[in-house]
Amino acid sequence: MRMTVLLVDPDQITRTLMRYHLRRAGYTVYEADSSLLAEQLNQQYQPRFVILDEAISNEQSNTLNWGDHQNYILLTDLPQPQTTGCLSLAKPITGQHLISQLQTL
Repeated sequence: MRMTVLLVDPDQITRTLMRYHLRRAGYTVYEADSSLLAEQLNQQYQPRFVILDEAISNEQSNTLNWGDHQNYILLTDLPQPQTTGCLSLAKPITGQHLISQLQTL
């Protein structure tokens, strides 16, 4: 069974680059550009991993508590990611670094 990832980021270029690296590493990738679509995909596919941009996690319409997801990575624009109880990575991130972080979850 392939590992599944829900990639949630408002920026299409970021999603395209991450999707490329994740698929090359053998992951099945579902993409969302909003919390509403992410919620639908999360319920439909129940991915093993969620990679979520900080901007989406702060949306007022965000009804999901992503912190409840066991395998959750928060992407941030901060140079020094904050400790939030989940793994947070600063953008830009290389494909190799992203895959290595997923493998540690």
